Amino acid sequence: MENNLMQTYLLEIMEEYNKNPNGNIDELITSKLQEKGATDETIASVKKSFVLIEENNNNLQALTQAKAQGTSRQQWLRESITKAFGFLGDDNMIVKLINKFFDKIQNKGI
Repeated sequence: MENNLMQTYLLEIMEEYNKNPNGNIDELITSKLQEKGATDETIASVKKSFVLIEENNNNLQALTQAKAQGTSRQQWLRESITKAFGFLGDDNMIVKLINKFFDKIQNKGI
C-alpha cells in the first residue's frame, strides 16, 4: 500500500474513532482496512502503530504531570525505566547498569 494511501486510511480511522472513543479500536481498524482490501499483515502493523501511539500519549501525559510536580525529564525517565525493570530486583545486573548509566549522566550534567 502506498504511504499516502495508508495515511489517508489512518486519518479516516482516527476520525471515526474520535466520534466514538469508547469503541473497540482493534475492531474498527480491522473492519475499515478489510473494506479497503488491506492484508492481515497490514492490519497487524496498523494495530501495532496505534498501540505505540497510545503508549507515547500516556508517557507524554505522565512526563507532563511529573514536570508540573517539579520532576525533571531525566528523573522521570530514570524512574520509569527503573519501574519497568523493577520486577528483576535491585540486585539484578540490568538494574545496576541502568542506575550506573543514570548516575554517570547526572554527574556529567547531561
